[in-house]
Amino acid sequence: MEVAQALKVERVYIAGAFATDVHHKAEPGVMGLASNTILLQNLKTMGIPVVPPMNIAFNLNVFLTGAAMQSGMDVIGLVAESPFYTVEQVNLKVSGALVRQLCRLLDIESLVNLADIQEMMAVQEKRIDERIAELRNSNDEKARALIDYLEILEKKQRERPSAEPAITPRKTIPIPDSLKPIAVLYEKARKDKTHARHLIAELDKLSHDDRMQMLKIFGGELLEIIQRNKP
Repeated sequence: MEVAQALKVERVYIAGAFATDVHHKAEPGVMGLASNTILLQNLKTMGIPVVPPMNIAFNLNVFLTGAAMQSGMDVIGLVAESPFYTVEQVNLKVSGALVRQLCRLLDIESLVNLADIQEMMAVQEKRIDERIAELRNSNDEKARALIDYLEILEKKQRERPSAEPAITPRKTIPIPDSLKPIAVLYEKARKDKTHARHLIAELDKLSHDDRMQMLKIFGGELLEIIQRNKP
């Protein structure tokens, strides 16, 4: 922000994403926030809804928005939906959705060729489909839980209006028996923050895959507990 201020930048655009219940074949919803009511109304006029305050991405954008405002610059933040089960990789479909909205906001759609990223998006989607096909043939409990979750997402996607973001994580993934003790501890930590450190300690003992499974199940609320209480 100091560099932008030194270069006399008048407006900053911040792009990000957040994990939620959205299928990888769906067009990611993009939401926004802004440093003043005029810019916020412009976003609404362009069909970009306001980011819900519970999201981690929103909190980061709020922090950066405040930094930009303190530097005397206008700021617009955009965040796009990203599927829980792809959070460990760069999601080109999410990136493409953000680029398209930025092009709209900057009125440069006719100047930007997205053919390359669209081609890469198709390749990535095919790889995800192939991985899911492999999981369908697995008898592993966690793989089965993920497949069940994807089937729920597919059903919700068919019922969801194309312009409506999923917005908030939903606890739709079945909890494997091996993770149920952690789930019980999570519910205690939600109601009583004194259990949060114990929850974090138990999460640290899990394998990487199990921690990712907990994130898929409990989403932003679990991330917020960890963020607020991590030593």
